[in-house]
Amino acid sequence: MMTENDDTKLAGRFRDEDRIASGRHLILFDDAGNEEMVRPSSKIHFRGDCGLIRIHQSTYRRSDKIRVICGDRSYVEINRGVVNFLLSVECEAPGSTVVIGRNATVMTARIRVTAEPDLECIIGSGALISANVNFRPSDGHTIFDINNPLNVLNEPLRGIHVGNHVWIGADVTILKDVTIPDDCVIGRGSLVTCRPYETHSIIAGVPARTIRTGVSWSHKHIGDHRREYLARAAGKAEG
Repeated sequence: MMTENDDTKLAGRFRDEDRIASGRHLILFDDAGNEEMVRPSSKIHFRGDCGLIRIHQSTYRRSDKIRVICGDRSYVEINRGVVNFLLSVECEAPGSTVVIGRNATVMTARIRVTAEPDLECIIGSGALISANVNFRPSDGHTIFDINNPLNVLNEPLRGIHVGNHVWIGADVTILKDVTIPDDCVIGRGSLVTCRPYETHSIIAGVPARTIRTGVSWSHKHIGDHRREYLARAAGKAEG
């Protein structure tokens, strides 16, 4: 679970530094934890002497829709999920980490960790990522104080954290040091910047802000959602 105050790095929960340092490896895994080392497809590349990519077997079967670049000492983990059009993961910066949790649905997304080292983009389970969604854990260039050029004004602290069961609408861009808590909805076309957000919220706008709290969402269409809710309520009343 991620909260609105989650400012710590999470990569250590996923990274096995010894395995990452042992070479350049693409590993497929299944629900039982079994692993198989395979040769990368034409759309999966390593940059540097060592790095580790782990992809769930069922997701890798759709590897024609997945593009991954893994930099030196970097780690990419893509769990069971569905990629409809294209998932591009550019985890090129040294020591960077990208994790996509279980049962994510991705229309079209680009995760670009290519500038400062040791940044992360951690996406929780059950995410729904719509078309043309961009994750940018750093600005890519430097803004500094002209009176003290060593005083960098836009240095990222950790990257991006997205909680469990988050629906990200189409044409959304998520910038550095953003934490999106569990059970949130990000409105179409939003620019999400670093500020506090609450769980069970609708977040929208440029820049994005919380426009409603106390919500959740379902993959089901509205009619199906209402029928299912009424059936559950009737079953509880009978019990």
